[in-house]
Amino acid sequence: GTLLGRSGSTISREYKRNCGSACFYLPSKANQEAKLRKAQAGLRKSKCEAYEKYIYKKLTIGWTPSQIAGRLTMEEKGFSVSYETIYEFIYNYHIDWAKLLPRKHEPRWFRGMGRKHSKREMIPNRTSILKRPDKVGDKSEFGHFEGDSIVCSQSKESLNVMVERQTQHVSINRVLNRGAEATKNVMVEVLGGFKGSCHSITLDNGIEFKRHEGVKKALNIATYFCQPYHSWEKGLVEQVNGLIRRFLPKKTDLSKVTDKEIKLIEYLLNSRPRKLLNWLTPAEVFSEKSGMKLVGDAIAT
Repeated sequence: GTLLGRSGSTISREYKRNCGSACFYLPSKANQEAKLRKAQAGLRKSKCEAYEKYIYKKLTIGWTPSQIAGRLTMEEKGFSVSYETIYEFIYNYHIDWAKLLPRKHEPRWFRGMGRKHSKREMIPNRTSILKRPDKVGDKSEFGHFEGDSIVCSQSKESLNVMVERQTQHVSINRVLNRGAEATKNVMVEVLGGFKGSCHSITLDNGIEFKRHEGVKKALNIATYFCQPYHSWEKGLVEQVNGLIRRFLPKKTDLSKVTDKEIKLIEYLLNSRPRKLLNWLTPAEVFSEKSGMKLVGDAIAT
């Protein structure tokens, strides 16, 4: 202890903690054990451990942590668990289960990590979402949309996605390049086909929406923009993008996806019943609100 500048009791604890059954001390092994103890120090026992097999089984058949949490709470009297607790259990104890999650994502980053800040205003004359009327935010009025783009690294093509907030009706359309002019033309054509049912659209700060003033002028509507790095302010279209990604995973070459396949995805999303709509479909509710004819389970445009 005198030689190392440490007390005898410290040396004794270090030896007993790391000598193991071999009865001799290896510095490299002791260092590994110390790192392992440090990594596990912040982990507390999860209430999900008792239902580990149940959680795994449900994940393998496509259930989400939210659905698992809801069912467990209903089936097990006196037991309750949140979906966030299940997410933490997966990330902390079974990271390999992440591939079973709906979007197959790795651990989520904190907001702000990896941001690239721009020093210049990319979109001219933008109106902040903070100035958007309450009737848009609370979905009390029909005819207000959210818009976004789905891109791929394999080609210059992208998908323009627009969702009506009150009815959840989705429009998915190909953009042959990611340019602002092409995006503007698609938006004018699609929203113009809804025959006056569009009053506003909320977008993010992607450069493809730089020509938003052309959309405003052509359709006589308002355009609003999320705050920088606040994409959750248009959460509905973000959620729809996640549903589309189930059909078209990331790294899908959009140039090889046919228009027929794109419209099939749009049809499937608009023709499935939603709890929020009292189990009506987005197409049915959009038809009722807009007065547009419903052909089968799709809006006739």
